[in-house]
Amino acid sequence: MARLRILIIASEAPPRVSGVAKAIGEIADGLRARGHEVVVFSSADAPGLRWDRIRFSAAMTRVGAVLDNDGPFDIINIHGPSPSISDLALLRFTKWNRGAKVVYTHHFSLHFGTWLADLAGRIYELFFRRVAKGCEEIVTTTKDYALPFERAGMDVSVIPWGFDQDRFSPGERHYSGEDALRILAVGQFRRYKGMAVAVRAVVGQPELELTLVGQGPVLSSVLQQIPPSSTNVRHTGRVSDGDLGQVMREHDVILLPSRTRAEAFGIVLLEGMASGCVP
Repeated sequence: MARLRILIIASEAPPRVSGVAKAIGEIADGLRARGHEVVVFSSADAPGLRWDRIRFSAAMTRVGAVLDNDGPFDIINIHGPSPSISDLALLRFTKWNRGAKVVYTHHFSLHFGTWLADLAGRIYELFFRRVAKGCEEIVTTTKDYALPFERAGMDVSVIPWGFDQDRFSPGERHYSGEDALRILAVGQFRRYKGMAVAVRAVVGQPELELTLVGQGPVLSSVLQQIPPSSTNVRHTGRVSDGDLGQVMREHDVILLPSRTRAEAFGIVLLEGMASGCVP
């Protein structure tokens, strides 16, 4: 197999903690393990602003230096949607790619929960798909995510998310129906993740126990919703990837309390199911 030089462009990458960053890390590590040379360029490499789950960045002003210092590349893999990053990368590299094949990987659909922002998101996605037509290949993780691209006349490869079978496997715990049902919610504490929804649903329900794993900007406001007298909700902080499988094996249900369709499916659900949790 020929050794390829691959540039990955994304909004987030390790050591940042997020679903996108985790996916980028897994993809980069997997390609390197197969003997390819991989350079990861993310918005963390430049100043920017964040609103909801969207990061606006000046990163693309620096990508020329990456091409000069680390190029040329055989493949440029752009991950999105991420306004000011994936869109500008597609606009540039579908026209001027120095001979590299451009592959776009689609992670989620834009959805904010307010009519004005969602209208802007739909208009943006129409523009984005038009730009993406210049790609050599388009990859999505579900058939539903593929449909809008296919309706626009594009060929799409669907590659579902996977998980590490060495770290995520069922344990010996089996819910008997006599003890409290142990529920686990893992993720960043951001508004759209819905951790507060999970807390409100469980507080005052003695037959349920909720464990919250993660950190984030709305953590304090979520924890404030747990009454001092409550004994069935606890927060552990962040758990390392190496320990997460064991934490999942100690629970019965993996919960994704997201408040937006953009979070309709996450890798954490796969990892939880692989560890014996009911999603």
